[in-house]
Amino acid sequence: MDNGIGATGSEEFAYQQGYITAKESRAMGVHWLFAPVVDVNNNPDNPVINIRSFGEDPSLVSRLAAAFIRGAKKGGALTTAKHFPGHGDTATDTHIGLAVVPSTMERLEKVELPPFKERHCSGGLTHHDRSRRSSQVTNSSTLPATLSSKFLPISCGKT
Repeated sequence: MDNGIGATGSEEFAYQQGYITAKESRAMGVHWLFAPVVDVNNNPDNPVINIRSFGEDPSLVSRLAAAFIRGAKKGGALTTAKHFPGHGDTATDTHIGLAVVPSTMERLEKVELPPFKERHCSGGLTHHDRSRRSSQVTNSSTLPATLSSKFLPISCGKT
């Protein structure tokens, strides 16, 4: 899993992981990877991210995710950065519920969002949306962040 690559801190290993994943996927006729997970693993109560993340440090996750994306691109596959706008600091399995990240926008900008912004610089094409933000950021207790005007510009690489 990505946590093993994260423990090494090696961009070369992350690049090779992306490249080999792409080559093997292409050999089976798969051209679009639902990878990498670019969430920062910062909540021990999170039931789904854990070892799927490159780690707990936003800078490390950004660097290794970008390397994975470059490798996958070289291997001929498209990528999907998961799970915009960040799923590391939730305690909800988003396969069965809509998660809330109880953070201010300042904390999101510092911790959760940097890997997604880096994705745009490294050639990642899309992202997988799964989480909801607290009302203090979206001004709604029910609106998913990816439908909020506060997050759409980030999603499109505008900030």
